This record gives sequence, structure tokens and C-alpha cells, in this order.
Amino acid sequence: MMTYEEWGEKYQPIQNFTDYGFDGHLFETYGTDIEFVQSVPHDRCWTLIEGDEGLWIVEGRRFVNRLGYFVTMNSWSDAVEVPV
Repeated sequence: MMTYEEWGEKYQPIQNFTDYGFDGHLFETYGTDIEFVQSVPHDRCWTLIEGDEGLWIVEGRRFVNRLGYFVTMNSWSDAVEVPV
């Protein structure tokens, strides 16, 4: 497990021009944001989810408990969970 800061340094989330949070890196789950997220390779997408233990960033496009998405410059190859 890594911290949010370590995750940001390693995977380099891209900026969303509409600031939905997380320093402008979060993408919404509808409209033009989701169209963009769906156009990006799966291994560069991440989902912000709400679980029993709080907020988490997990690899890939998820639908259950999703709050938003991140898109990164660097792709993931293994399962990653980041507590936020």
C-alpha cells in the first residue's frame, strides 16, 4: 500500500480543466468527463471509491461505490489500493 503522495509521484495524475477536487485531478462519472475517461487505456485509469474504511483510489474503471476517476500519465500493472 502507498500514500496518496507516493501514488501521485509514481503515476502522475493528469489535470482536469474542471476542478472537481483532488487538486483538479478528479474526473466526473458523467458527461464529457466519462467520455474522456473511457477513451483512455484501462491501465491508465483509476477509480475513487468509498468503502467501509473511507475513501480509496483503486486501479481500473470501477462502477460500484465510485465517486470519480483519475487518469494518469503512467500505467499500472499490478493491483494498487491507496487510502485517501
